[in-house]
Amino acid sequence: MKHSRLVIDIGAYGWCHEQWRGGFYPEELPGHWQFNYYSNCFRTAVIPASESLDMSVRQIDQLLEDIDDQFEFSVAIPESLLIAGENLAEAWRQKWMRLEKKLIGFILEVEVGKNAVSKIDRAIKLCLPAGDVHIFYDDPHAAAKDNDDNALFKNKSICFCATPANIDNINNAQIAIVNNCFSVKNLKELAGFVKKFIDQNKSHRILYLYFSGFPPSARLMMQAETIVSLSIPEN
Repeated sequence: MKHSRLVIDIGAYGWCHEQWRGGFYPEELPGHWQFNYYSNCFRTAVIPASESLDMSVRQIDQLLEDIDDQFEFSVAIPESLLIAGENLAEAWRQKWMRLEKKLIGFILEVEVGKNAVSKIDRAIKLCLPAGDVHIFYDDPHAAAKDNDDNALFKNKSICFCATPANIDNINNAQIAIVNNCFSVKNLKELAGFVKKFIDQNKSHRILYLYFSGFPPSARLMMQAETIVSLSIPEN
């Protein structure tokens, strides 16, 4: 969907958080209604790695029935798939490509180390044959690399995620991921991060701001909605 004005969609890693009951979710809300409630408040969500392994095709189809035209998903790639057999990896890919136009891309969470590049290469081979999708990578150090390994990161389908740790070094990032490192009581740091994320990535007409944590802070997400509305430039 094309937008004439910059849009920032806010979402969380998952929506089935027991700690949200009685706060974000009404105490009496049945568990199987939680996604409907969530999708009426936010327009995007990340399917966490553990859930992307376990969720069935039937559950994915149910998600598609429950969302409106504006809702979109990102899917986290389980690291275990990057060393798994071809049949398991292909079955996972085919399952999540059911999202089709509702799929923003895949988020790769690989720790920095000697095997990181080979795992990224496996992720490229796993996901990119699926079509016009992106793999978002949140390594705060990779953007500063200047060696032969960095050739992987020059692949146009690999996009960096902005995080509080790398925001000063990352440009052209359509996705930002923050955990609960910001305080609801002191929102200046979150506001500064959001402003920098917007200023550095104006080439995109839509940006995604995802909150992670155990669980993500629903209060912080609500505060971020206000911050975003005040930070988006008029043109």
